[in-house]
Amino acid sequence: MPCIKSVKYIGKLQTYDLEVKHPDHQFYLANGALTSNSHAVAYAIDSYQSAWLMTYFTPEWLCSYIETMVDNPAKRAKAMSELKSLGYKIKKLDINYASDQWTILTKKRFMPSFLTVKGVGLSAIDEIKKNRPYKDVEDLLWNEDGTWKHSKFNKRALDSLIKIGAFDSMDIIGEGKTFASYRHMHHVIIDNIAEIKHRKRGRDSFKRILEETRNIQDWDKFEKINFLEELIGNIDITMFVDDQLLDTFNKKNICSVNELNGSEDKCAIAWFVVSGVEWKKTKNKKEYALLTVMGNDGRNFRVYCWGAKKEKTILNQFGVYLAELEKSDFGFATRAWKIKEICQ
Repeated sequence: MPCIKSVKYIGKLQTYDLEVKHPDHQFYLANGALTSNSHAVAYAIDSYQSAWLMTYFTPEWLCSYIETMVDNPAKRAKAMSELKSLGYKIKKLDINYASDQWTILTKKRFMPSFLTVKGVGLSAIDEIKKNRPYKDVEDLLWNEDGTWKHSKFNKRALDSLIKIGAFDSMDIIGEGKTFASYRHMHHVIIDNIAEIKHRKRGRDSFKRILEETRNIQDWDKFEKINFLEELIGNIDITMFVDDQLLDTFNKKNICSVNELNGSEDKCAIAWFVVSGVEWKKTKNKKEYALLTVMGNDGRNFRVYCWGAKKEKTILNQFGVYLAELEKSDFGFATRAWKIKEICQ
């Protein structure tokens, strides 16, 4: 790049800076003034600042980074994958710990913000933060005089948080607990909210409905997955893969299917969760399985499993698999004998 040897002040002149192609990114205008695409300098400064923050304030910088993806589920999924590749874990959102921004937890863990959930707005978040910690259902729903506790934290926001299971810290879900399941909690509170909000008989109605519906069946995995896709936009892979298995994959440098998708490798062993199976036939009437699979960021990919036969090949939906995958313009491909389910 040319060097500036001297500068002579000639006063103020009108310049016209149009974008043009130039090998060294700077050029002379028609009036003789030297100019350059100064945005390149700004990018360099931004890159230096980002690198410094990433080095000395890593958790804070990563939180800020992923916060910029709050309105874009696809980019947020990619950012979450990058966080996990750095050894960080994304914990399930919880009503007593989440905020209007991503929260830094101990032991290299992050918790998503309330704003990642559809139906939960800033007014509801402010009211939640003002009234928590919530210790039990009485504390969550009513004031001491029996009046309904919240106004901004409304039915829609409560519905969304129940569907994504955001009340684990209250220890109210499970056998011998207040609610048998999150489906039970949803039915008692959301489906009957008008009745249990009544100032005089609300608590009595709640207790009656609670006991009458205790045997209600919980949501199945398909329903829970639909809730996550609808309300958050990506799947929590820990629904299917436990932390111990994820640690094993990391220690053995086995990537997930989405990480292989973003790498330069054309073929490698990767792990994934099968979320769907379709049985197809080629033009020559040879059977194969078209798999829909998820990596550790919850995104879906297609895998063509050649040589698989419907009557002989067992492919369990939501099972965790290892396979030798080859990348192509149509997705990934493998052979029936190169795919293996992992038992947890």
